[in-house]
Amino acid sequence: SVQQTPYFDVEGFSSPTWYNIKLNTTMAGTQQALGVSFAPSGCTMVNVQRVTLPSQIPVYSASPETLILASAHGDFYNDAACTQVATQPVTYEYPPLSMLYFKNSGSFETFSLSGGSISGSISDTISINPASIVVQSTGSTVCTASMGCVLGLTVSLRDETGGPYVQDPRVSSLPVVVNSSSSAFGIVTSHPSTGCSGSQSNQFNFDSSNQSMVAGGICPLSGSATGVTTTITASFNGVTSAPITVTGGAASAPGAASKLVILGPVPPNTLGKVPVKAGACESIKAYLADAAGNWVTSSVSGGSLSGTAVTTLGNSVYSDSTCGSVTTTAPSLSPSPGQPPDSFYFKDATHGAVGLAITQSPLAPSSIILLP
Repeated sequence: SVQQTPYFDVEGFSSPTWYNIKLNTTMAGTQQALGVSFAPSGCTMVNVQRVTLPSQIPVYSASPETLILASAHGDFYNDAACTQVATQPVTYEYPPLSMLYFKNSGSFETFSLSGGSISGSISDTISINPASIVVQSTGSTVCTASMGCVLGLTVSLRDETGGPYVQDPRVSSLPVVVNSSSSAFGIVTSHPSTGCSGSQSNQFNFDSSNQSMVAGGICPLSGSATGVTTTITASFNGVTSAPITVTGGAASAPGAASKLVILGPVPPNTLGKVPVKAGACESIKAYLADAAGNWVTSSVSGGSLSGTAVTTLGNSVYSDSTCGSVTTTAPSLSPSPGQPPDSFYFKDATHGAVGLAITQSPLAPSSIILLP
């Protein structure tokens, strides 16, 4: 909402007049979260409303006001499917005589409004929800010993284009809640050396250092989880991930480290390749795990497993979440037992090709394929 000049009601009392800009297909307005307004992603209806404060009573003119509405990043459309692009800036009549729609693939949008009874130009910024949330784990069976049985877990936020969701800079930390359908399992945000007991936290915070993907774990709360299946989902502000299922396995400790599990922003395709969006800065996680995907807690006999990431399309491996600092074309990956996964960032502009091969003898190499 943006404040304008006072409006004098019929009784002569002065009330400040505000213009509300809302994005919602139900015309109900945006949701409030984290101190800012969040609108749903996708094609949404635009509704500009002139109101008085604090009562939010609509103020209607004797004749329609002609307003000029513009956006900084997205596009306006004349239809509910967002296929008929409207020339920007658009002429908006209040009260509206026809419907106007908007679509933005980013995480926030700043609108400007002028004309009518507005003096000069005013602006309003609205956050856009993530289009989807993706949850992955390093395996589907977790051992059920009381100590050290943890499956690696990643949560990533995606925008409408399939790329990483980069949050509104006005929001310092965006909390995503991860839930287990069974109380026999807990969620942790780091590998607990003593198992789940006393270490549970199902809130994964996305901030400026890890906007693309946050890592954690799934672990049993007791041996009673043996044979129990749970459903894991993540949600934020009405957006919920597709579920993944995890089953409690044998009541034993994690097995010997036998593989380096690579997780990208979305699940591997049928060929086992990790897809990333071309041109996007994507987070990649590398876990040291046993055959079932349990995060190992002890060193491998004879030394730790390690892998090497080799780019095939140039300098595309980075050390920071904005892909501003190139590290090397062949970083060494050697996650320590019981510690957070090794991480790096990857970016390349060429789609439809394998841009990164992660090799670890004698295992088959993992690879990352670039999508449009």
